[in-house]
Amino acid sequence: MGDIEIRGVDEFVRVAKELRAMGKEGRGLQRELKAAIQSAAEPMVDEVRRKADQYLPDRYAEVLRQDLVAKQSWKTRGKQIGLRITAKGRRHRRVVRNINEGVLRGPTFGNWAAARDQSVRSGFWDEPLMDAREKPARAMRRAIQDVADKIRKAG
Repeated sequence: MGDIEIRGVDEFVRVAKELRAMGKEGRGLQRELKAAIQSAAEPMVDEVRRKADQYLPDRYAEVLRQDLVAKQSWKTRGKQIGLRITAKGRRHRRVVRNINEGVLRGPTFGNWAAARDQSVRSGFWDEPLMDAREKPARAMRRAIQDVADKIRKAG
């Protein structure tokens, strides 16, 4: 799945470093920042669910919409700095990466031993995230700025 770049990473890294330097005093602000970023990113996953029928067969789109679970993780160190959103099935194994690449694997008349690949429109995951990124990006930048302001006031 493709990476989605949101500007403002430099400020994010700077704030993260300052929070780490604050030690225990910065943990409350770290939690606040993480919660704000996660809540800002949630509408992006809702957009994927909402647009599933544009990429998948109708019946499978509804099944996947209900079964899809997204996980957010964020890194403040190393080369891959930022927020990463991944998805998987809640009850059933869903290969979201393959679906995103345009390959949907399913059973033949209920028989998984004779499973077959079906071509679907690619971009199931990437395109809706790209379309929905600007509003959450603004909210994330605002949250980062708010925490930066609180650090300045505390220091």
